[in-house]
Amino acid sequence: MTTQRPQPAGLPGRRRVIAATAIIGTALLGLSMSRRPGTPQFYLLTLAVAATWTVGAHRSRQAPPVQAPPVQAPPVQTPPVQTPPVQTPPVQTPPVQGRPVQGRPPVQAPRIDVTCRTLVVPVLTGAGAFALTCGAAIATRHVPIVGRAVRDVLQFTDAGTAPLLILTTGANAVAEELFFRGALFSAIGETNPVVTSTIAYTATTTATRNPALILAGAALGTLLGLQRRASGGVLAPALTHLTWSLLTLRFLPRLFGRPGAPPARRPGGTTPVAGRRDGTAVRPRAAGTAAGAA
Repeated sequence: MTTQRPQPAGLPGRRRVIAATAIIGTALLGLSMSRRPGTPQFYLLTLAVAATWTVGAHRSRQAPPVQAPPVQAPPVQTPPVQTPPVQTPPVQTPPVQGRPVQGRPPVQAPRIDVTCRTLVVPVLTGAGAFALTCGAAIATRHVPIVGRAVRDVLQFTDAGTAPLLILTTGANAVAEELFFRGALFSAIGETNPVVTSTIAYTATTTATRNPALILAGAALGTLLGLQRRASGGVLAPALTHLTWSLLTLRFLPRLFGRPGAPPARRPGGTTPVAGRRDGTAVRPRAAGTAAGAA
């Protein structure tokens, strides 16, 4: 017969706050991705998404506990137990001759090891995740569905200014970790928090309606969930997510080319050739051919 552990006080209230935050944040994320890249509405909505995750994570810790009716248990009377006194012989220590040994200061662990675990390792993990993302992007950029989905995301990096892009990208990376690997991870308890938080994070990215972002959310959510369980806090996954997001914003567009690049030129000539949305050139049609022939 298994016994269930008592839930912490205020856990039902925290879960209500987390559920409401997840619904509002997912709706705002879908609205932000539906706006034109580089417009003020896009930046305002993306900052609103980051603010929603941050405020929800903070409010979930301050949720009032649900008052349960008091349970009165009958008093249990136990007879007094008399124990005989235990007599121990005095311990005699031999006198110490010579100079008294002064107390030594406590041994402190080297700070460089702590800094390496808390700062350097998460940053290197984010760089490694970015390298895997680049490899997956190179392998799948010729797949029509995935390549088109990645280019749809990269058009947001081509519009607007770099400081605003860095601000919104970094703010959302940290805010998502405060909510998904912070408040949500803690509220789940011991019942598969890595799997549950990853499913919730992936379900949120479905609001973008972009297959590339959904796949990236599932892979990154699993990595960050494992890192949260291993480190016991949100600092490590936040640094990893921030590193991965900034490196992706800076270098991934170079693998696919800028969405606003000029049209390709015909080999051996200087006449521009029309291009498709995916960046490949279109062969010119011969005169007199039927409509729709390549």
